[in-house]
Amino acid sequence: MITPTILLISVEDDVKEELKDIFEKVKLVEIPLSTTAITGLPKDVEPGIILVRNPNATDGVAALELAQIIRMQFKEVPCFLYFKSKEGFQKNVLVQNGFNDVFLLPTDRAHLRSCLAEVLSIASLGAIRFYRSVKLIDINAGDILNFDTSLYLPTNHKYVKLSIAGDSLDEERIERIRGHHFSSIQVTLEQLGRFYEYTAQRLKNIQNSGLNSTERREKLTHAIRELMSDLFEEDFSSYKTGQEIMKDCSEIVKSFILNDSKSDWYARIEQVLGNSGDDYSHSGNVSTLAALFSIGLGIGNPEEIALAGLLHDIGITELPYDIQNTPPEKMTPEQMSEYVKHPDLTINLIRSRKIVVSEQVTKMVLQHHELYNGDGYPKGLFGDRIMKEAQIIAIADRFDELTTIRDAGTGKLISPTQAVKMLKQEQLQNPSKIKYNPELLKNILALFPEHDPN
Repeated sequence: MITPTILLISVEDDVKEELKDIFEKVKLVEIPLSTTAITGLPKDVEPGIILVRNPNATDGVAALELAQIIRMQFKEVPCFLYFKSKEGFQKNVLVQNGFNDVFLLPTDRAHLRSCLAEVLSIASLGAIRFYRSVKLIDINAGDILNFDTSLYLPTNHKYVKLSIAGDSLDEERIERIRGHHFSSIQVTLEQLGRFYEYTAQRLKNIQNSGLNSTERREKLTHAIRELMSDLFEEDFSSYKTGQEIMKDCSEIVKSFILNDSKSDWYARIEQVLGNSGDDYSHSGNVSTLAALFSIGLGIGNPEEIALAGLLHDIGITELPYDIQNTPPEKMTPEQMSEYVKHPDLTINLIRSRKIVVSEQVTKMVLQHHELYNGDGYPKGLFGDRIMKEAQIIAIADRFDELTTIRDAGTGKLISPTQAVKMLKQEQLQNPSKIKYNPELLKNILALFPEHDPN
């Protein structure tokens, strides 16, 4: 087995801890962030990947200079740079000058992990296995599959083999998988190309030249990441104008979120759910779910609601790293007092980039954390003072949280109908703490029952 080496240049302990499941499969070489340490590496150290922390004022080297030094020493080795704040974050410039990709943590955490996994899978010739989620809807019952499939069990972080290359998944087995509320299965990275070959042929056979559900989701997530990277650029004026950003937002909404909105409503809901959570997927999920709820209820403008859902949490990136990296339920009172400012920070970021959105979109973003009983933030609005469109985004936000696969120990997967029922149950447990408009939640629940009577 080929064991790749990862060169870590001043990578911090918390980042190493977050990536420990990847790092335990490789050989690690750690050095400080200095020109001497980089150029003085022994010749027998041949890294397959380089991961480096963004330099700070005390390191004596700027990020652009660091890129050039690394490239002189390691011309072809994939090299990745990470930031923990937006200060100095210039992804486009840094990529042009030598880094393969640049990540803003914690927002880009899942993408950094995915990037490292892909390179390691290739470098080890598939000996080190990593998996990619693919939509179950893209698998046709009875088809011979030329790739292995597995299920990911989030409660114990295990992958269980479903089928091996040359086998098929029959209708009964697929329905049994769906019955356990899985909307996705897993394919190893080295076999992912075979999956795409299979789905391309399947689409050709049904005379459909569009994207499969897995590719559509990947392209949506990629588009959102590129959009957010442009928004987060420190030297924003050097790149896209607010008008161009707005055009990109509209294109994402029309091409990926509202596209096929007239197709089976429940199937669209299932396509959104059941993936590992990251900030870009969450933005895409909330945007899509809110737009679908809007269409199903006939409330509001789906395009505006989708746009608000896409942008609703970008202000969180304005907060310090330690707050971004702490779940709200574990925050100190001081951290929470800063966190509740993020709806206002989102609007400030949009305005600072000269992105023109309607007053309705602005209100939806500002009000998506307001609660029906008045306990929300940032204004403590209550009852019908909160616009229904903002409540739809709030419900979509919680809905995605309930149905997303997260780390081990999170319990079993739940279906869309169960998620909405849980929202209702949460609301009924304490009538004085009602979070959502009761009539609105009732109408959303009414969209589901014929699919899941349990």
